[in-house]
Amino acid sequence: MHPYIYSNPQRTYTETTKINTYQYMNNHYPYIYIIFYLKRYQNAPKTSKAKKQQKRVADRKKNPLFVKDAKSFRIGNDVQPKRDLSRYVRWPRYILLHRQKKILLQRIKVPAAIHQFSRTLDKNQSSKVLSLLKKYSPETKTEKKQRLTKLAEQKAQAQKGESKESVKS
Repeated sequence: MHPYIYSNPQRTYTETTKINTYQYMNNHYPYIYIIFYLKRYQNAPKTSKAKKQQKRVADRKKNPLFVKDAKSFRIGNDVQPKRDLSRYVRWPRYILLHRQKKILLQRIKVPAAIHQFSRTLDKNQSSKVLSLLKKYSPETKTEKKQRLTKLAEQKAQAQKGESKESVKS
């Protein structure tokens, strides 16, 4: 507790309840308690610069012809002050989708197996990867045909060689 709260031994009921609430807030919500004290001690003694400025404002003579009345914003009276209505704007669909996607990406943890596709390679890296993968690509129909004909020729040559050897022996 702050020492100034207990400075007066003869407290009224309201002061005592204030102290009790401060004690409660100090124990349970210390950050709110700090805000209360900041508000309480905002009117601390001002510097000479601030005093001079206050004097200047006070010295200005007010014209009695122009009396400042409190504004009334009811029907037919003063114009309503401008408010920030951007929350109530009907945004285009693509903007809404972009915002929703951004929030989802912040909140959701994406598995590594899927996350690897969220970023693309640059041209240099992609050419290297494609050249590597080309080596392991499956054979085309023409390559298969050429391979099979070669195999067939080799078998035929092997059979001819066997038949010649069997004839010689």
